[in-house]
Amino acid sequence: MTPSILITVSVNLLLEPLLARKAHEGQFPIMPAISPINSPTVSASGARAYVRARPIRSLWVGWHLLSLDAPTVAVVWCWFFAAAFGVSLPSTALITLALGTWSVYVADRLLDGWRSTDMTTLRDRHWFYLRHRKPFVIAWIVAAIPLAYLIFFRVQPAVRTDDIVLCMIGTAYFLLIHNRPAKHHFSKEFFVGFLFSIATAVPTWTRLREDRVALMAAVVTFGAACWLNCVAIQVWEDAEAMREGLHTIFSEDPPNPAEIRPRGLTEFLGNHLAAFAMAVGVLAFSLGCIPAARTAWPMFAAVALSSILFLALIRKIERFSALSLRILADGALLTPLILFLRLR
Repeated sequence: MTPSILITVSVNLLLEPLLARKAHEGQFPIMPAISPINSPTVSASGARAYVRARPIRSLWVGWHLLSLDAPTVAVVWCWFFAAAFGVSLPSTALITLALGTWSVYVADRLLDGWRSTDMTTLRDRHWFYLRHRKPFVIAWIVAAIPLAYLIFFRVQPAVRTDDIVLCMIGTAYFLLIHNRPAKHHFSKEFFVGFLFSIATAVPTWTRLREDRVALMAAVVTFGAACWLNCVAIQVWEDAEAMREGLHTIFSEDPPNPAEIRPRGLTEFLGNHLAAFAMAVGVLAFSLGCIPAARTAWPMFAAVALSSILFLALIRKIERFSALSLRILADGALLTPLILFLRLR
């Protein structure tokens, strides 16, 4: 996360007053003051009933809604990449990655809510940020200050290359997500998954002089696991929204289900999610058997274990809400913590 992307995100965040004024003038629909946490539900007869808002009691729900899940996964895997390849990372590298990841995800969720003209596409996290947008904008600015300090004053010139790469990754993410056409045919989940994997490996890559082939294999494997995570979350959230009728609350005419569910590759993988998870596990196991990549065996073992956890989630999908499944899906990527003692 470098100054250029900080400026990019800042400009987008500062557009809120303009968007709000346009909404007031009727150019954009005004966001309703409800959310899936305090939202109308549709009964079988079509009557609306309001669910009382409940405070967040679960630590894991707070971990997700406060956008701490992505930075946690990023830091854990960044440390794991370095530990597996014997690279010593300064604490400032992990702190910079954590602050940068959190800043990107917070800005992404704020922009999703502010720029959305279709309320039915918003999830719990978007409503949460809409209702608390001012505190989050302030928190984002506060986080940007130490992030800028670390980049300008604590990063060695020889290591500044990884910040440039991370900046390019972040810029690519925003261009991909917030400027894609309405009818797009590419898999957003594919790009987000692999961009996330690359970002976590950059600090190790810039300090590694050998075994870069093995590191590339590990990045591809972890990227596949992140792709699986994104596809699963997208499919589960859309399935719950369709099942509960959330897509008809803000519209008199029920939309065509074909326009709601994921299309193309994401839809195909969503329909074969168990097979996708097994394929990721097989990929990790196969690469771990290649002599040239055996240095990265802990990475492959962690990804294989994550795929097993995803298979377990898929088998028990009826027992959880989409929000719980999303939290558990992110937790399934924290398997490096299980191998912590082995790498010490």
